[in-house]
Amino acid sequence: MSAAPATMNAIYYEQYGEFDAVLKQGQQPVPQPKADEVQVRVHAASLNPVDWKFTKGYLKNWVPKTFPAIPGFDVSGVVAAVGADVHDFKVGDEVYGDGGFEGSGSLAEFVVLPASCLSRKPKSLSWEDAASIPLTFLTSYQALVDTAKIKPGAKVVILGGSGGCGTAAIQIAKALGAWVGTTTSAANTDFVKGLGADKAIDYTSQKWDEELKGTEIDAVYDTVGTEGSWESALPLLKKGGVFVGIAGPRKESTADHTHAIIITVAKKGTEQLPVAEKFLAEGKYKPLVSQVFAFTQAQAVEMFNKSASSRTTGKLVMKIQ
Repeated sequence: MSAAPATMNAIYYEQYGEFDAVLKQGQQPVPQPKADEVQVRVHAASLNPVDWKFTKGYLKNWVPKTFPAIPGFDVSGVVAAVGADVHDFKVGDEVYGDGGFEGSGSLAEFVVLPASCLSRKPKSLSWEDAASIPLTFLTSYQALVDTAKIKPGAKVVILGGSGGCGTAAIQIAKALGAWVGTTTSAANTDFVKGLGADKAIDYTSQKWDEELKGTEIDAVYDTVGTEGSWESALPLLKKGGVFVGIAGPRKESTADHTHAIIITVAKKGTEQLPVAEKFLAEGKYKPLVSQVFAFTQAQAVEMFNKSASSRTTGKLVMKIQ
């Protein structure tokens, strides 16, 4: 494999704002790996809500961006170079992962990220499918397993079942032997049931807490951050039940219930991405790509707008090369 050039084609922005005004495409320096990092020639990258929220400036007080900024956390591609302290990967390896805040941005021809954020891409997965998995799987797995500690037979409610994290969560919860209720629109009821949901509640015409009244819930996982979801969940949670949210304001715990906010970017996935691979091999998990976009500025704007609409099913992926 030839060495990376000095510059690369990338989607980037130099200020916060509306997508059609600030998203650009052009040449940017190729990032070089530090001692513990890997440089990846990107084949595909997926978009997550955190990406468009950063671009709009909604998260600038949490993690300010250094401009120009390249969006993108999830990536699949081929190792182009490794740092001096990296021994688990070599040039030519097919990999996928989530760079989190430490990655250089995956909507580009090259990205660098810590080796600890990568795993080898399963041969059975396309580049696009592989890029769709990391952040949503890791976030939902950590919410349900690390925080809520769900067990076989647990009753779990997932708010926002048809989005990226929601679709991952339904499959993870079912793979772990839980009963799953979820909210979605009427149009996506069959879709979420096809993923394994035992009960689908149409949020446009039904109140999920009323539909589940009398049900003792072990965990509520809120992927949407809807106003009042914490208050609605409290009467349903059994003693010791857990409410986990990845959006919306933090709420105080009560004596009998636990509330936790999972950081928008999941922890590194070296140990947990293989769990996704195990579920894939067992037929308990499948990547869900709703649309693949071309590597252009116009397509990037369309992809960001679609993600921000919160009306997608599964993941939005950009094919880079």
